[in-house]
Amino acid sequence: RKRPLFPHEETKRNDFDVVSVLPRSSHSSPTQVILHNCLFQADLRTPVIHHLRFAFDHVFDDEVSDEHVYENAAMSLVESAKTGHANTILMFGQTGSGKTHTIKAIERLAAHDLFISGHRLSLTLSVVELRGSHCFDLLLPNLPELRLRELRE
Repeated sequence: RKRPLFPHEETKRNDFDVVSVLPRSSHSSPTQVILHNCLFQADLRTPVIHHLRFAFDHVFDDEVSDEHVYENAAMSLVESAKTGHANTILMFGQTGSGKTHTIKAIERLAAHDLFISGHRLSLTLSVVELRGSHCFDLLLPNLPELRLRELRE
């Protein structure tokens, strides 16, 4: 999901948008992102822009609603969890790219879908943050660091 620039990023810091989501066709959802990477030639004066294209199963532009993201990326996993299946949603990206904003919306909408029926459900939920070689449990106060262990076969 592409995060829009915040107003202060554009006005105070003069940041500009370097990511484009290729427009969807009338029959499909977007699946490609282009990163406009501005570099300088060896003279350190002449700018050059490289356009790097990345393909994904699905891409959400900066104008889609939280509900659209949830319906297309997480709702089927929530329905599957209701029948006892284990699922994982992985958020990956650089700091400030919108992971927290997106996962909070998914958490809110998933909680609504899980508990709206009034049926008793038994669920286990883990929310962790991997930062470098450190792992934090986001559901515990004070973000205690978890010990990572490697299973060697």
